[in-house]
Amino acid sequence: LGRTPLADGSAEEGARGRLTASGIRAVELMESLGILVDISHLSLHGLRHVLEIATRPLVASHSGAHALCGYHRNIPDAELKTIAAGGGVIGVPAVGPMLVEQGRATVEHVLDHVEHVVSVAGIGHVGLGPDFFEEVGGVLYPGPPMPWSGIVDGLATPIDLPGVWEALLNRGFSEADAAAVMGGNFIRVFRQGLGVPPAAAPIPATS
Repeated sequence: LGRTPLADGSAEEGARGRLTASGIRAVELMESLGILVDISHLSLHGLRHVLEIATRPLVASHSGAHALCGYHRNIPDAELKTIAAGGGVIGVPAVGPMLVEQGRATVEHVLDHVEHVVSVAGIGHVGLGPDFFEEVGGVLYPGPPMPWSGIVDGLATPIDLPGVWEALLNRGFSEADAAAVMGGNFIRVFRQGLGVPPAAAPIPATS
């Protein structure tokens, strides 16, 4: 979240920092080695810099839609579109303050973000990146204090994930689209990054 030798984290957005020279070299090296670049903790200007220089799909492993919640870790629509255009995936988190600006978040708020990313970037570019807050109890969280509970009702631990499948179907997602959200899109990008041939029935990369 803070400043590093490679780039500024999202909590340093006011500095408007891009990647450092070392950060540029790090992205180039990661891509040459087939390592996926995760932009979830970058500042917005750092994220835009990565989007300028990246030649392979990117992942935002746990970032929400800024249009729905203005938390500094969330991504604006323009950048969601650019990540999708490069074949990447955005993983919607299950951390309360990243989903709603006040009150306690529920699994329905997670699905609101999923649906927004789908509307902007397409069904082939959204997944789940829960970042289960209860698993660490907030003890290991290095950032500024959260204004309310980070735990999401209905998606507090991995045992709750089957309920997300049911909730997606209840919202009108087909089983194929729900499977893409539940992990298929990330699997596609992981396979591509590792140079593994697509599965027999690949998840479409576009909407």
